[in-house]
Amino acid sequence: MSIETPASAPAIADPAPLGLLGFGFTTLMLSLSNAHLFNSSDGVGLVLALAVFYGGGAQLVAGIWDFRRGNLLGATAFFSYGSFWLIFWYWAKEEGVNSEEVEERII
Repeated sequence: MSIETPASAPAIADPAPLGLLGFGFTTLMLSLSNAHLFNSSDGVGLVLALAVFYGGGAQLVAGIWDFRRGNLLGATAFFSYGSFWLIFWYWAKEEGVNSEEVEERII
């Protein structure tokens, strides 16, 4: 007589490295752009691209991923920071007509 156990769902990996790197790297690039270490148009484009995809999108995914794992603190933090970066991107794109105006508004 054998006892069959139901197949369990595969374990979900920890999303903290993705969320922390998304926040840290995007924040670092914004800080370097604010310090004028990039050409103005290159720096703004880089920061906005990172804000929408890495800082925003990846952190939203990490927040949902953490929620699925049952970590509500991580889910709240990553989802909030991801939302912040998406709002930052939207604000900069809507308010700035060109990269010089966006840079002036960011700084």
